[in-house]
Amino acid sequence: MEKGKAFDWNILKRVFVFVKAYKNYFYFTVFVALVLSALSPVRPWLTQQALDHYIAHKDMPGLLKITLVMLAVLLTQTLFQFLKKYSFFFSKTES
Repeated sequence: MEKGKAFDWNILKRVFVFVKAYKNYFYFTVFVALVLSALSPVRPWLTQQALDHYIAHKDMPGLLKITLVMLAVLLTQTLFQFLKKYSFFFSKTES
């Protein structure tokens, strides 16, 4: 094995041997992690939009709309974090 490789297919293949028994949980957790990764930069961007476009121009109806969108994103992130933790716990308890 080369030194300093960030990714090694042989190690990943060995890991998948152990993951087979929990295949559905594994794929679900990967999906949830990808969704959470995609949602992570959304809230700071929405905050920037709220400051630059709605608070700076004193647009209260627009600020209310973007605040509701931020709340929806926050609730979605919370739901997916719960699902990620729940699926991890459930995969450990079921054999």
